[in-house]
Amino acid sequence: MFKAGIFFSVAAAAMAMGTGAAAAAPPGPPDLLVTQSSSDVPSTEARARAALSALGVPVFATFDHAANAKEAGLSLRPTVVLVFGNPKVGTKLMLDQQAMALDLPLRLAIWQDEAGATWIGYHDLKPLAAGYGIKDAETVTKLAGFMSQLAKQAAGASAN
Repeated sequence: MFKAGIFFSVAAAAMAMGTGAAAAAPPGPPDLLVTQSSSDVPSTEARARAALSALGVPVFATFDHAANAKEAGLSLRPTVVLVFGNPKVGTKLMLDQQAMALDLPLRLAIWQDEAGATWIGYHDLKPLAAGYGIKDAETVTKLAGFMSQLAKQAAGASAN
């Protein structure tokens, strides 16, 4: 995983992904964390859903932006957002700072860029929680680790 906008060694990334080529990280805000997937959007989404299901984390909603664009007479490369969470954990954060409800439940975006690469992105929870003044660093750290592992699993990497 790497921050959007930060360049990385193409050779090292290609070896890690096993695809023979790696794309540059897509642009985004400084708190956007992105991981390149080893496969297409549907396969990446399926791995993310399987990982969430294995942990008993419900998916509350799915936004298929490409399908919505098509209904509006527009064309968009595959772009999906999964909305999910654990109410016990999210409520714990909202009890600390209720305005955190604006950024919960958690979201994971999966999209195909113009070069055909598939990306998984989400906002870094540590600066987000700090912006709300969340005092429960332990929960935030655990959630940040969870999101990192979820992105890796969705990308096709080992959960370890």
